[in-house]
Order: sequence, then C-alpha cells, then structure tokens
Amino acid sequence: MDVSDPTDRRPEDTVLVVEYGYLDDNPSIFLTGGDLEDLPNDSYYPVATQTYNITTEPNIGLDGKQTIVLAASVVGGSSAINGMAFDRGSAEDYDAWVQQAGAEHEAKYGEEWGWTNLYPWFKMSSTFYPPSEELAAALNITYDLAAWGGNTTLYASYAPFQYAQQQSILSALKAVPGMATPKEAADGNATGVFWFPCTVNPENRTRSYARTAHYDDVRDRQNYDLLPAWRVTQLIMSHNSTADEWDATGVLITPRDGDMPEGGPVKIKAKREIIVSAGSIHTPQVLQRSGIGPRDVIEAANGTVRVELPGVGSNLQDHMYNMLAYDCKSTLLPPR
Repeated sequence: MDVSDPTDRRPEDTVLVVEYGYLDDNPSIFLTGGDLEDLPNDSYYPVATQTYNITTEPNIGLDGKQTIVLAASVVGGSSAINGMAFDRGSAEDYDAWVQQAGAEHEAKYGEEWGWTNLYPWFKMSSTFYPPSEELAAALNITYDLAAWGGNTTLYASYAPFQYAQQQSILSALKAVPGMATPKEAADGNATGVFWFPCTVNPENRTRSYARTAHYDDVRDRQNYDLLPAWRVTQLIMSHNSTADEWDATGVLITPRDGDMPEGGPVKIKAKREIIVSAGSIHTPQVLQRSGIGPRDVIEAANGTVRVELPGVGSNLQDHMYNMLAYDCKSTLLPPR
C-alpha cells in the first residue's frame, strides 16, 4: 500500500485544508546549517510570522517565571521550525492514550490509536537512508531496517558530520547503571540512549518537512485545496436526536489578516468528515469553543455544552530542558 497518495484512491472525494499559517517560501526554512546573512535581504519574512506568540501563566514552582510555548504558524507546522530530529514515541505512549479511554472503549480505540495499528503506517510514512558503513562504524550507530520501509518524500537520514565530543557524552551516558541502549528506537522502544536520524533530504542536505512531504507534490490535484492564512474558530455541530449525539458538520473560519468578512465568520460545510488537527494548544481551544470540553470552562465563557469532556484542555505534557555550557579541554578536539 502506498500511503503517500491517498486522494488518488478516491478521486471523487474533495479535501480542503484550512491553515492559519502562511504558505511561506522562506529559503531559511530549508537550511540545515550555514549563515542566514548569505541569503538576500528580501528573501525571507521575519521569523515571527512562523510562530505563535504564546507564553505560559506564571509558574509558582519557578518563582513566577513565564516561559515561551513554541508552536508554529506556517504551512508545514512545527516540522518547519524544529530541530529536524526524527524521533517516534515509545509503544507505551500510544497505548496509554487507549487505556485512558477506559476498559469499555479500549478494544475499539486500540484498533485506531494503539501502537500495533499505528506502527505499520509509521513505517510507510518516510524514506529511511541508513548511515554509511564508515560513519556507522566510527560513531557506533545502530539501526534496524525492519522499523522502516516507506517510499515517500519525508526523509530520515544521518548527518555526515558529528561533533567529536559526542562520543564522550554517549560513553558517559551508557555507563550509567540501568541505562538502556536499544539498537533501534523507531520500533516502539524509544527509551534510553540511542542514535536517531534527522528529517533531512540526504541529496541536498535541506530540511524535509510536512509541506515538502505532503503538499508540494500534490498541490495541483483537482480534488485537493489548501486555504492558508485562515483560522478555524469553531466547529458547526448538529444534534442527532436518534443517537442522542452531536455531529460536526462544518467549520467557522476567519481570516488571519485584514477585516472580518461582511456577515461574520465564513461557514464551510463538510460532506463526509472533519479532522481537527490544530496542535496541542489550539485543538482543545477549537473543541471548547465548539462546546466540547469541561462544563465549568465552557459555561464560564457563556458557551453551550454539547459534549462534556473534562479532559479537553488539561494535562498538557511538554519536555522541559536546561542547558549547561562548560569550557573544557578535550583530546578529541584540535587545538584552537
């Protein structure tokens, strides 16, 4: 099965993607190194157009400090601005989502969201380029081809250059008692110390990301459209009295720039289904504005509760990090 070409299998279906970000041709997005000063001054937009301006509430545990929440606002999402690390989660991460649904839903949800069901699609979603034999031997890079197998324009490859001191760091981490060192992390065992590839096109050393992988090659299809610089603010909900359920039948959208259209937000109706994929910050926002979420939050905003789901907008988990820099001598580095 070729998962890179889904709409060709149903040419009678039409797909509209509403995207808040700009369709940004900024050449700096593709750079994996080098100096931005080498680019023409008029060749890229300010970086601020590629990210949301989001800060947290004051954190009591950090003496009231507020931190930046990075989220991309550009076609391609955060894969356009991240560090290009290709790192799948562990099997337990996905299975935990299924278990949160409760025993009565576990079997049904597992068919869609469990690791066993998702893993074959993960393997087909990207094209893997192993490191050269020389690089693998020099840096002790291990991998398992069984965790890969796709043929798409989302690439996973290894950089030909690695900092010499990484070997010292890796050796030190591996010496920690109980530290796992899996041969391959992309097979659902992403715990411990391991090498992972980067989302980089090995032919020209440029960023490989969601736009180049899922849009550029299919942008001319007659049944597929992208609407950039528009925000989905709310789902249009219809009550199914027979099943006593609410169905999403459309969306309300507003422009990112300029004035609100005459008559208010634009309504778009869907014939088959709506997929809400607005990231960990904005997906709960869209759902809550649509009446899906915790009752107290929705009613405090004078909204109508349609589906009471207390977990929507809660339990955000992010990976915090702290950097320490040392000026030290190393026999692995040439003298400066």
